[in-house]
Amino acid sequence: MDTSSLPCPQCGAPLEITNRYAKIVVCQYCGAHSALETGNAKILGQFPKLADVPTYLFTGAEGTIQGKKFRAAGRMRYQHKSGFWDEWFLLMEDGSPAWLTEDEGEFSLFEGRKIKSEIPEPDSIKVGTKITINELVISVMEKGEAAVAGAEGELGFWTAPGSRIRYYEGVAAGKLAALEVSDDEIELFTGDEVMRKEIVITNRPQG
Repeated sequence: MDTSSLPCPQCGAPLEITNRYAKIVVCQYCGAHSALETGNAKILGQFPKLADVPTYLFTGAEGTIQGKKFRAAGRMRYQHKSGFWDEWFLLMEDGSPAWLTEDEGEFSLFEGRKIKSEIPEPDSIKVGTKITINELVISVMEKGEAAVAGAEGELGFWTAPGSRIRYYEGVAAGKLAALEVSDDEIELFTGDEVMRKEIVITNRPQG
């Protein structure tokens, strides 16, 4: 695992960066939320500490998902009107990034897709309709808004504390599809559901 370090611009503690795809890192000591730009850390704000809730994973967890090795570099929590979900930022064994969503004990593994075509105006996207992005025909099954409620570790999104996203979820070509729209960027993901038994942690702390 390649690791680099930068000083936290708020408290000076070392920010260890293990994922070359990381865009944001959260200081484990003071909670400062810093953007990684041209070899420097630029402070954007501060996340509240994540509330402890039952979860199988943890930042720094290593193991396998469906037989593929991974390391959990960080997570972001999104709060919506009926609850919250976590997105774990993973580094896979081939060096590529992935995102594991955890929502009430259910998991889905996603990979990012570059958006190569125009997307529909977000306000025009309706549940029950179909949209086409990158020649993917997505049947929209859910839409909503969420706010960033907290984070830790390294993150793969340009998302500041307290910012809001609009999300659209559905299916495309037999896979799950998700579109996340924020003020900073638009992200497209495709993936599959993962059974809890398909996630194996090999470095769980003892005791």
